[in-house]
Amino acid sequence: FPVLRGEVAVTSGGFGPSAGGETTSRFGLEMWNDAGTPIARIALRFASAESTGALFFGTGGGELDELPFAATMGDWFRLRIDLVPATNVALFLVDDFAVSGALPYDVPDSTIAAIDLHAGPTGWDVGRFDDYRLTAVPEPGSIAALGLGLAALRRRRR
Repeated sequence: FPVLRGEVAVTSGGFGPSAGGETTSRFGLEMWNDAGTPIARIALRFASAESTGALFFGTGGGELDELPFAATMGDWFRLRIDLVPATNVALFLVDDFAVSGALPYDVPDSTIAAIDLHAGPTGWDVGRFDDYRLTAVPEPGSIAALGLGLAALRRRRR
């Protein structure tokens, strides 16, 4: 099974007045199955005068894990989710650095039906997205098996 990779570059373009005086907008990436259930989600909250930067990530539709993160307005970050169907785990990366260990997801054998760019503001904020990609990446084991097969064919020809 290939690894299913969704990635996007994201930044905050500016803050404005918000109800309650706080800006807590989050911008990120979500992967959903064909039953309308979220499989994996990752998002950034950019620092403002009212809130600190944070990274949110998790699997399923429940609460997301939150980590402090120095995300300031105007800085670009590449958010990435790798789903590994062979083991039903999700990997979360920011700028190619893992933010946690592999987290299991509870939707085995499901079809990826939607990849969303997520803008979840509770305040008024402008998010910018760039370089959105969805790719199927062969697992290292598949690449190794292919290499061994090619080596065996080459050896057989001699």
